[in-house]
Amino acid sequence: MLSCVNEKAEPFDCVPQLGARALLDAIPDRLMFRNAYRRFPDGRESLLNNFTVSANSVAGIRWFELRRRPTENWTLRQQRTYQPDSTWRWMGSIASDNQGNIALGFSASSAAIRPQIRYAGRLATDPLGILSGERHLFDGTGSQWDEERWGDYSDMTVDPVTTAPSIILTSTTQRRVAVQSGRHGSATSNSMRAQRQKKEPPACGL
Repeated sequence: MLSCVNEKAEPFDCVPQLGARALLDAIPDRLMFRNAYRRFPDGRESLLNNFTVSANSVAGIRWFELRRRPTENWTLRQQRTYQPDSTWRWMGSIASDNQGNIALGFSASSAAIRPQIRYAGRLATDPLGILSGERHLFDGTGSQWDEERWGDYSDMTVDPVTTAPSIILTSTTQRRVAVQSGRHGSATSNSMRAQRQKKEPPACGL
């Protein structure tokens, strides 16, 4: 499990962000929203989920897929920790389409960047356990400085038209200028953002 060291002794506040002392809550003590269930046309069933873990001294995302056929028990089909570099990744949400292509959306941050929304994916024909082709969906323009809780959950949703996992709903922070008591300063506004992927989940190696 991810453990954190901070001045408030909060066990899960550890995700750094550019321009702010506050460390964001990685919520590594539970599965993320949601258990993504799918029944394929041939009767196979799939369950996808993820949670935040420690990987290479930062937060990474452990994702997994369970599969079964009718009359069979659930078995682990694939799993892997996604953490390709030194950026912190957390607050994931994962889903698949009716072909078995998978997309994982998540928040990303570090001491060098403000919190962002990104995603990575895999095609059903890719080697098991591989996510790649990471894309930036939205780069936040501010950091959250007044509290550590970061949205709690995100949601990767299947597009009802294309049936592809292409809509991610999660937190972002925008920078605004505040004028109060004759003094100018800066503040941040935390809000939810819905973002639609413009492409299918990226193929391995792209």
